[in-house]
Amino acid sequence: MSKLTVPVVILLVILYFPLGISAVGFNTYVIVCCGSMSPAIKTGDAIISSPVSPGEISVGDVVIFYSETRESSETNAILHRVIEIKKESEGGRLFLTKGDANEFDDGWREEEKIIAKSVFTLPYMGYAWGWLASIRWYAVFVLGSISVGGITMIAFDARKRRR
Repeated sequence: MSKLTVPVVILLVILYFPLGISAVGFNTYVIVCCGSMSPAIKTGDAIISSPVSPGEISVGDVVIFYSETRESSETNAILHRVIEIKKESEGGRLFLTKGDANEFDDGWREEEKIIAKSVFTLPYMGYAWGWLASIRWYAVFVLGSISVGGITMIAFDARKRRR
């Protein structure tokens, strides 16, 4: 086995990981763009999230929601911690959220506004995935890695035949 095989495989697994997330039941990943959740979650981290019903959310959970002014775009979703839960008279639940590093809470959120719950964090992976989010760069990466893999396989096959 070549000295480069293990690092190349690790790199490919890390960079292709976002494609497999949906295949195993997770909703998506979120790239953290600001420090409102630091020190627990830092700028550049990638958050793997999963859809959740309101009854499964507890105080202390990190959830993803739309703010009242940003309902049109998933890229503007907010990632903050639930600090309090209140039951409404109609049977629904309201969630009070706050960024760990923020001085003030975000106000109460209706359960319909909660998109997903954070499952785990991948430190600094958001930087790489953000770069790859551009279709052009992702296409270059996919085609490039397939080409490199094909060339490597041909080279190793030719090397084995010479022996």
